Amino acid sequence: NNVYSMENFELFRENNPFTCCTTDIKETLDELNISLLLDVGHLDVSCQTEKQNKFKIIKSLEDKISGYHLSANDTFRDRNDAFNSNAWFIKQNYIELGKEITVEVYDEFKVLRSCINQIDRYVSRKT
Repeated sequence: NNVYSMENFELFRENNPFTCCTTDIKETLDELNISLLLDVGHLDVSCQTEKQNKFKIIKSLEDKISGYHLSANDTFRDRNDAFNSNAWFIKQNYIELGKEITVEVYDEFKVLRSCINQIDRYVSRKT
């Protein structure tokens, strides 16, 4: 999934070149017979821009999701920030076990390690 930020919205308006609509995503995945690597940071920004409910989108795509890219942001830009146990995708239990998980945080190693530890604790609680 691509990032449909407010800057992109202002640039493209009705000619959205990004696949943000759940129906479009499902049709594309089915047509190509592929699954979705869901970047939660991209989803967070895109949903803020389009005033969509990210929880409903994840639910509607859960059978298509094969993995996750995890990072936090301010919902306006995909910043690949560090996250903790209060991150919406951890707090709301939206990471499905048994699927690939990539921590996509652009920071120093100890911060990245902290995020990985959060995921380890999340997985331990759910198993």
